[in-house]
Amino acid sequence: HDFGPVPIGTTSAGAMFTVKNNGSNPSDALSVTLDGASAGFAVMTEDCNGKPLAPGASCQVVVVFAPTAVGKQQGSVTFGATGFDAVATLLGEGITPGTLMIDPATQSFGLVVMPATSIDQTFKVTNTGDGPSGMISTALMGSDAANFEITANGCNGQVLMSMQSCQMTARFVPTSLGDKAASLQVSADPGGITIAQLSGSSITHSLVVLTPGMFDFGSVQQGLTGMSKTFTAQNTGQATTMMLNPAMSTADFIITSNTCAGQALAANAMCT
Repeated sequence: HDFGPVPIGTTSAGAMFTVKNNGSNPSDALSVTLDGASAGFAVMTEDCNGKPLAPGASCQVVVVFAPTAVGKQQGSVTFGATGFDAVATLLGEGITPGTLMIDPATQSFGLVVMPATSIDQTFKVTNTGDGPSGMISTALMGSDAANFEITANGCNGQVLMSMQSCQMTARFVPTSLGDKAASLQVSADPGGITIAQLSGSSITHSLVVLTPGMFDFGSVQQGLTGMSKTFTAQNTGQATTMMLNPAMSTADFIITSNTCAGQALAANAMCT
């Protein structure tokens, strides 16, 4: 009997072997000998060993295959009595069970300015084992899980054959400021648990503050130029600014020195 491919850690369905006395005289007591226990073959039930069979009577032995190693295995079960000997060959192959792997295993969504969300990122789940997976379930885990969202899920409820894949997408949807971390968990039985670690940081908008906020140049005689005053621009927000383009609202004032033009200020950066 060939049990075919059986995942390691599981047990095949039983194979029943029947011995029948087709003669006209009763048999001696039968013996049942299994060869191949180390390969994973085992007698599950039997009612033959030590039993004589009357003419026309029969008995059964049920053998299972529970491999402990990858590869083809062979064994035998022998039935014996005086003047009688029969051998049934046992075949089977141990294969790796369904094993799920997620790619990428880590994903940073970077900096996100609240209340915006990140772009979606794709995760691929593959069954790298030889046997099929069980039905897949997916979940976001961790104390910051509410800050992440599964936006498309082609894996939940699926069963993957060997080397078959499915895809999911997720994004960062921060609900408060700061660094956030969670995990995307994919599991099945068989298949195990595979996890992608997620991270992201939520920050405030850029905010440029000009110091001083007001300055009085006093009275200046027409045709003359008044004193100079340095103004400092600082980004007090967390996000980097767009490119700055300082300009005067009236021709009565001119910018005499400018280190801000064309600059994008990072958080806390300054120009004059």
